[in-house]
Amino acid sequence: MSTDTPVEVGSAPPAKKKRRYGVRTIAAGLCLAIATMLLPFSMLSYWGQKTLTDTEQFVATVQPLASEPEIIDAIATTVTTALTKDLNLEAQVENLLPPAAAPLAGPISAAIPTFVNQLTVKLLSTEQFQQIWTKAVGALQSAIVKALSGDTDGPVTASNGQIVLDTGAVIDEVKKMLAERGLTSIADRPTPPAADREIVLLNSEQVAQAQTIYKLTVPIATWLIAVVALFFIAAIGLAHRRSRMVAYVGVGVLIGAGVLRTALAVAPEFLSNTFMGTPFQAASVVFFNTLTTYLKNGTALILIIGILLVVGGWIFSDQRYAVALREKVESYRKPAPPTPPAPPAASA
Repeated sequence: MSTDTPVEVGSAPPAKKKRRYGVRTIAAGLCLAIATMLLPFSMLSYWGQKTLTDTEQFVATVQPLASEPEIIDAIATTVTTALTKDLNLEAQVENLLPPAAAPLAGPISAAIPTFVNQLTVKLLSTEQFQQIWTKAVGALQSAIVKALSGDTDGPVTASNGQIVLDTGAVIDEVKKMLAERGLTSIADRPTPPAADREIVLLNSEQVAQAQTIYKLTVPIATWLIAVVALFFIAAIGLAHRRSRMVAYVGVGVLIGAGVLRTALAVAPEFLSNTFMGTPFQAASVVFFNTLTTYLKNGTALILIIGILLVVGGWIFSDQRYAVALREKVESYRKPAPPTPPAPPAASA
């Protein structure tokens, strides 16, 4: 006799049980979302605190710029323009030449800026310039911190709201070298005004944008990374399926670090377009790329950690393929069954 419960013809199939999300699941999702959004800001603030506000670290980071061709070209061009600007070189050369050689005044005067440029490049390869550069970089770090914090007091400030590199010390040394070579008309010139001897690295609009980020992130840099880590840990702790949440945390890390990495990749092109057609175009890009070297390396490391979390979380999750993979690995780890002893040989 059948004990099956009769089913009425035409009756609707049983409704699927609606999935409910508990408080813990919602809280875990919120922690994950908050940590993901805060991650790029925490990385940026930590880098700003360790690089921008630390003079020793800043100098160590920016010091290699002294040998970059783009920086050397920008300094040499700025110094040459500052020393030869508004000088009637042809008339001065013509006064020094005998009347018969007057036609040579034009070609000779045209070659003087090139000579000054070459002399400047020669100076930039000496140990003397390395000392000048170290002092200039230290002053630049102070200017950056003052500009980003909005502090305009003190001997070193940003020029007109811009971040600039002052070549005044280089100009003084080039003038000495010109005096030794008899070019007193250039060597005896007064020090050019600041606007003529400065290399613009960030304009006022970019400084204003950086100020906002700096003021919001750097003061909280010491604990923001810890807060982000705690939110990620809380997301895992609150989740019912923790292995799966570890993978989700990895995705969040990839998103947060990826956003920052994308911004760092786009910024040089933005700087290049801003200074298009100026001597500062290439120099500003090289300066930015060098200054953010540690931030880029740190972002790459965080991306690798994110990938490891995604892979590790998936492997130990309850996903069908992950379970099959673990079982496959486990089968290789099991010792082979012992070989049964050979039967005794039959006696003759």
